[in-house]
Amino acid sequence: MSISKGFFPPSLSPAICVRTLYAYKSQCAEDLSLVENIVIEAHPSKTDDDWLHGTDVKYGRTGTFPKAYVTELEGKVLYGYTASSANEVSLIEDEMVAVVDTSDPDWLKVEEQGRVELAPGAYIELSG
Repeated sequence: MSISKGFFPPSLSPAICVRTLYAYKSQCAEDLSLVENIVIEAHPSKTDDDWLHGTDVKYGRTGTFPKAYVTELEGKVLYGYTASSANEVSLIEDEMVAVVDTSDPDWLKVEEQGRVELAPGAYIELSG
């Protein structure tokens, strides 16, 4: 099976963006200390379902942290949008979308049916 642009097989699932709910002080060298209300690009931990592995988007620090200390970023679609290229996603007003990358506020990356596509940032209100 070839990997088409924007598609990730389950074993290579894209990172999710999460926001920290609480501070966490690392317990070992592999852990990532957290402060409240930062965004982390995260992947499931290979060793424990209750932990995630991720990178602090602002400072680039990497490590593992408890899943219970974060919440996934979601967005509510404020306006309908029709995709104008193959790497964009069409949006329906008032639907909720899973946001996987906020590094470019003009064009957010959202997950839609296993594909990661671009959506105009001004059309989505972030929550979570």
